[in-house]
Amino acid sequence: MKTRFALALIAVMLFSTPTLWAQEGADTAKQEEMMAEYMRMAQPSEEHKLLESMVGKWELTAKYWEKPGAEPATDTGKCVNRMVLDGRFVMSEWEQGEGDTQGHGFNIIGFDRRFNRYTLVGFDTWGTYYITAAGTRDEATNTITMSGEDYDPLGKLTQKYDFIVRFVDKDTHIIELVFKKGPLTEGLPEFKMAESTFTRVK
Repeated sequence: MKTRFALALIAVMLFSTPTLWAQEGADTAKQEEMMAEYMRMAQPSEEHKLLESMVGKWELTAKYWEKPGAEPATDTGKCVNRMVLDGRFVMSEWEQGEGDTQGHGFNIIGFDRRFNRYTLVGFDTWGTYYITAAGTRDEATNTITMSGEDYDPLGKLTQKYDFIVRFVDKDTHIIELVFKKGPLTEGLPEFKMAESTFTRVK
């Protein structure tokens, strides 16, 4: 039933664009080939297995820098990661801090096979907005760097940033938030604003 529904959905996507078929001069065989490719690209890949390695319960230690050169503040917390949507995304639900700094939220990380890039969407209780980022993996360092930008209408500024996921070993990974040259870096090319170390709970 599920496969038939997926095929029907893809068929609607394909056959609702007659201009495409006219341009491509596609016949039935071409249509079937494209539908098969859509189905293949909709399945999890090797990159999703890397994300699956993040599944589990984690303790986290976080450092925050208010501005370049400042001493870091520290927080601790916990995190639970699970695969969702049949292995296509890892959802990371976390909470950390105490008192005024207490917060919780979740991130969803995936891999978009169409563009060969990792993707991130994040939400938390420190705001009513969300952030996004996308990027690639460096196999030599086993690091994923996803870039994005955010416009703040209150401060009327746009800040670019990188989310960097470093896989240290099967029981440790580190996520950094690095601001790129802009309003919050005080003239520096970049400024690491946050670093969270995740240690697997055994």
